[in-house]
Amino acid sequence: MGQNENDTKFSDDSSPPDPGKEKAGASPRILLVLPEDLFKTYQDRLRERFSALECDVTLAKPDVTKTDHFDRVISFSYVWDSGTEEPLSADSKDPLFRIEGIPESESNSSIEAKALPLAPVEERLIALKKNAMDQENSSVIVKLIHHHHVLQYQLQKLSKLQLEIQQIDQQISAIDEPYYQDLNYIFLEAVEKISGISFLQEQNIMKGLMKILLIDGLEKKTVDGLIPLGYFRKNLSTMSIHDLKSKYDEFLIEQKNLNPSVPISLKKFLEDSRELAPFEIIYINQWNFKKGKLPVQLRIKKKTIISKEEKRLEEKDPQALEEQIAPLEKKQEELRSQLQQSTAELEKAELTRELSEEKYQTLIKQRKRILGNLKKTILRLKKFQRPSTNPTEIIFYTRGLIQTFREHQSAMDSFRETLSSWHQVGGFLSDYMGPPSSISQLKKMLNLATLRYQLELTSEKMKKQIPELKEKMESFAQNHQLWEEEYGYQAHLDQFFLDRLERAVLVHLLSPNSPFFH
Repeated sequence: MGQNENDTKFSDDSSPPDPGKEKAGASPRILLVLPEDLFKTYQDRLRERFSALECDVTLAKPDVTKTDHFDRVISFSYVWDSGTEEPLSADSKDPLFRIEGIPESESNSSIEAKALPLAPVEERLIALKKNAMDQENSSVIVKLIHHHHVLQYQLQKLSKLQLEIQQIDQQISAIDEPYYQDLNYIFLEAVEKISGISFLQEQNIMKGLMKILLIDGLEKKTVDGLIPLGYFRKNLSTMSIHDLKSKYDEFLIEQKNLNPSVPISLKKFLEDSRELAPFEIIYINQWNFKKGKLPVQLRIKKKTIISKEEKRLEEKDPQALEEQIAPLEKKQEELRSQLQQSTAELEKAELTRELSEEKYQTLIKQRKRILGNLKKTILRLKKFQRPSTNPTEIIFYTRGLIQTFREHQSAMDSFRETLSSWHQVGGFLSDYMGPPSSISQLKKMLNLATLRYQLELTSEKMKKQIPELKEKMESFAQNHQLWEEEYGYQAHLDQFFLDRLERAVLVHLLSPNSPFFH
């Protein structure tokens, strides 16, 4: 048989049969249509089986078009292709495979009525039926097939989800510019809060220096959208909500080990996480778009401005600094003690009036000298004091995307938006005033992105479940002696599917309606 995967030849005999006529005693031409993955996996082994029985069977993928040259067309489809919302349960009586085009009844009597010895095809069909009965009566084999069914169902569902996300991404790409402009407005406001600069030109310079973490699920798309607005790619990082939650969980475990009694909120995680420390702006959008509003969260880090001298002290070796501070602190205590003693003597002299004027003036000068020395010592100590151990202020606040966009609309854009709601007038003036406000475009994009976010959450959940299903299936196979060193459990699955595909073809060859049977 040796047919190549891309070979378009359907039969060894290229001449098509007369419609409606099958030559008595001749093997009918059969076309077996397989899903692409099964075609790729099983085509060679199936051809070997049919060649050994001298059956005229051609294999094809679902995109085959020339089927009228064949007497029988058999197509295989998975149960998980049926469009059902949930996979079959483990105790379901429905078959865990689906082969279309099999005759309704497989007549054992039609085989037994033949005179012995049986032909090779008949012998093989009886053996396949026995194999099928043995497999279907084995709860272990059935459960392995069911695990396989659930796994394939999840894989296909994930594939469909990812395809749907790709389609939404294409729609978003056509209308996403207002979203990135909206982010630009929000980040310029954040720059003003951080730096105190409210002039646009200086803000544009500052935003190029700020490190921003984007957590909105769009990741690279958002980065690409912000680059034309003056942001540098090296300063923009992304993280998924799923990854943020995972890192938060890790942070909880770490902190609980250090201090189990202290509750750890998400806010504290955003404040204290070492991984998030480098970012001046963290933008979190969980796409909670309801009633025309979409709030987003921001965490900004406002740094305390320190002098060059304070910066040098901050970088100085603590031990060397302590060696300079200790003598000054000791001198300060001594001067405080001297000042206290001098003040007491002066107060006593004022009360008793026992001292002469000369000695009284001496005490006053002495106190002034001590006080002056104390002030100088305190000033010297202040020069050695490091800046605040927490020179940054973490600020959290919420901003509405729609509200922010409206606030930054020009008067003309706002007027266009109003006109666009007056269908007749808006349509009449649109040629003269240009397109309506892009806020309607923004709302469409937010709706699509909200749907995308929900699909992405489901996709992430499935990506986590699928490895768990695979591990469960491997464990089950190993515990029930269905595991081979080289092929794992796949050898048993291969045998199951190959037997049923071959059996479907042989049933056609020996069915009462088949000319081969007569």
